[in-house]
Amino acid sequence: MPIEVEDISFGYHNNSLIIDGISYNFQNGKFYAILGPNGVGKSTFIRCINKILKLKSGTILIDDRNVNDITLKEMAKLIGYVPYSAGDSFPLTVVDTVLMGRHPHSKIGSLVDDLKKVHEVLEQLEIMDLALREFNSLSAGQHQKVMLARGLVQEPEVLLLDEPTSNLDVRHQMEVTKILKDLCDQKGIMVIMICHDLNIAAKYADELMLMYDKKVYAKGTPSEVLTPENLRTVYGVESTVVDHNGRPCVILDDFLKQS
Repeated sequence: MPIEVEDISFGYHNNSLIIDGISYNFQNGKFYAILGPNGVGKSTFIRCINKILKLKSGTILIDDRNVNDITLKEMAKLIGYVPYSAGDSFPLTVVDTVLMGRHPHSKIGSLVDDLKKVHEVLEQLEIMDLALREFNSLSAGQHQKVMLARGLVQEPEVLLLDEPTSNLDVRHQMEVTKILKDLCDQKGIMVIMICHDLNIAAKYADELMLMYDKKVYAKGTPSEVLTPENLRTVYGVESTVVDHNGRPCVILDDFLKQS
């Protein structure tokens, strides 16, 4: 189920554009990481893909269908969305919170199957011990894993994630990102993830999309995108990029002083 983004722009009522003229083709079964500084429109971009935000101009095609012609219920079956979860609050147990992700598939008599899927995903993410805990009692990192579980139980063909590892320690960042990569490789799910960790993105993603000044500044393989020149322009940092097992590894040297 490819996604074709054609020259899209979005802005709020004051007509100030958040993203401007972005085009990109996303292919089945690939892992994409979206990079860029704060405020360049990364979250806005993925919210346009799943119809949370309405485009100002341009077209998004999902499996050759215009998103405007896809109902929200259909969209929920096709695309799972895991928002940045720092402010989420649910007065429910973890099981009930994750079960909410089964809503697009629920029907009379489906509860047993839905709970089996929840159990499977909680085991996969190694958070079964949290099943009966209240969501609001969890740490920020645990919140993040539960929200990821809620997205996975939708069994989507595309998974959009807004900084899914932001509150996790290094080990758990790697574990979660590897799970996402395995979903691509083993189940053919397309994963589009916003990420701030350059080396996590470089290690696992098939393609990177580097955003800057409301547009796509660079795109391609990690080695093509993560260059000292690109990082200097986009992030204002000096860096050394070395090869590690065929993947780039970024070593930050210094930041550029703003004039």
